[in-house]
Amino acid sequence: MPSSLSARIRLFLLCLLLACTALPSAATILIDTCPTDPQQWVCFGVIEVQGPRSTTRVLNYKNREMLVEVEQSGKIWRRLTTQKGTFVERPDETDGTRDFPMSLSQALGPIFLTLPLAYPDGPGSVPDEPVTRTIRIDRNNTASVSTSRGIDREIHFDISIVGDDIAPVKGSYHAGSLPPLPGDFDLRGWYREPVPGRPGQTAPAPEPAPERLELLR
Repeated sequence: MPSSLSARIRLFLLCLLLACTALPSAATILIDTCPTDPQQWVCFGVIEVQGPRSTTRVLNYKNREMLVEVEQSGKIWRRLTTQKGTFVERPDETDGTRDFPMSLSQALGPIFLTLPLAYPDGPGSVPDEPVTRTIRIDRNNTASVSTSRGIDREIHFDISIVGDDIAPVKGSYHAGSLPPLPGDFDLRGWYREPVPGRPGQTAPAPEPAPERLELLR
């Protein structure tokens, strides 16, 4: 059974992803204020996280599209979320790294659980010099959070949560969402992620994506 903290991380990430993917029913004040309030931790452009077995990159764009890349054993799997649906490469592959929700939970969960507690005034308050802080998450869990600034002002972090079975992570965080992907972004070989059917029903066949991203906008 997952620990209570792990379960809370997964629930938080689900809410975050619903907001960041900008589905009409999930538009929130939190995301809408990103252009005018970049101090919010959720208003990121690129997060790269190196875990025990894989590297996850999350790219967040101003038009609320999101690209996730999971790299493991020399392979890269990509998932693009748009207002017209979610699309993946090579949907016939069944490698464990294709489990994007789990990859995102393991990558982003520790970041959004600890960095806002260590720096409640947002990413702009992280100092240039290396700093290590110990924070209390709840009654049973603490975390060691080390941060520093890179050449491009990105935040480098190394996070270890004590008191739970969450693996330590390290990586980099870039504040401020990115300009939208170009409309000619090549989607040949991508497929729409099928919506799960009812139990017992045959899963729908993957539907090819249009050739270019502009056809989804």
